[in-house]
Amino acid sequence: MALPLYDVLLHYSLCIFCWAFSVFRELRKYQKDFSSWCGECQREKIERQQNSIAATKEELLKREGKPAP
Repeated sequence: MALPLYDVLLHYSLCIFCWAFSVFRELRKYQKDFSSWCGECQREKIERQQNSIAATKEELLKREGKPAP
């Protein structure tokens, strides 16, 4: 019994998707910064930097004995 065309196309689409995703995962091992790929990645990178700066600033103020703003 032959598979309907829809099932065959779905199978190939899933195969291509899985292959592409595995390639992306492999690339992530070697390239840690994808900020140039999309706006969301850029926003997340900036947010991480701002959080890190705020935490460092707060720690330094605690060491000096001054209250955080």
